[in-house]
Amino acid sequence: MTLDHFALDAGAMQLSGVVELARDGAFRSAKFSQFRLSPGDDARFEAQRSGDVLKLTVRGNNVDARPFLRSLGEGNGNGRCRARVRGGVL
Repeated sequence: MTLDHFALDAGAMQLSGVVELARDGAFRSAKFSQFRLSPGDDARFEAQRSGDVLKLTVRGNNVDARPFLRSLGEGNGNGRCRARVRGGVL
């Protein structure tokens, strides 16, 4: 199943694009032509599932992910987050 006009507007965070789900409703992939975590962001976002791995790709002219990264440590009481982040600037 494909959601051709998926859009999310959650305050400063905004995204719009296409989401693809498997027949059982499991997430398969997403391509967002508009992706903003903070005001002023100008980026695109892609997510692709392959088995147990979820590959995330962000491309753009300007992305301020600091508020999002800070929020990863909130809510579990100890300020820790289990995540492996690898990135680079092209």
